[in-house]
Amino acid sequence: MASCATRWWAAAAGLGLVAWSAPAFAHPHIFIEGRATVVFDDAGPKEVKVEWIFDKMFSSMLRLTFAKGEKTPFGPEIHKRFEAKAFVNVKDAGYMIDARLDAKGFTFKDHRDFTADFRDGAIVYTFTLPVTGARAKGLGELNLAMFDKTYYVAFALTETDPVKVQAPAGKNASCATRRDLKVETEGYGAIEIEAITCRWGGK
Repeated sequence: MASCATRWWAAAAGLGLVAWSAPAFAHPHIFIEGRATVVFDDAGPKEVKVEWIFDKMFSSMLRLTFAKGEKTPFGPEIHKRFEAKAFVNVKDAGYMIDARLDAKGFTFKDHRDFTADFRDGAIVYTFTLPVTGARAKGLGELNLAMFDKTYYVAFALTETDPVKVQAPAGKNASCATRRDLKVETEGYGAIEIEAITCRWGGK
């Protein structure tokens, strides 16, 4: 059975009738730079606003398939087309985000506010992921890593503003990047990847 990432690529490339298995690919075929804005309320992290910037080669395929001849910025109908044909699959893989709330893994269940656009030669997705796990009272920690365990899609955090924080006035919350989060891959063992760590509470 094809992995979520390979099915996503196949659909986006207009090759939906073809299925591959992840082991057939020994290196990434899609490259995405990502950034996140973590939104807090009084109880802790409420949602994560995500931006994905695709590599220019894959971007050209996406645009040719779903927005050929369309002017930018894309309108609502084009957003819906991208969402239905070249995004919704990733829901099955938790939006390809390794998420841990107070050291317990959880999966993002749904998204909202999806958009797709074409900027500086790249397709850019934005979407919001509600945090639905139980949030600790007082001190807490959230770890996020954009990650495809099949390594078909390679993620990297953007060099500029990889993470931002939105929090109520007086809320002690902060986020920073790290490069030592250990994750398990399919066929490559454990590796260390870039991640975002957010902490809140205390003084």
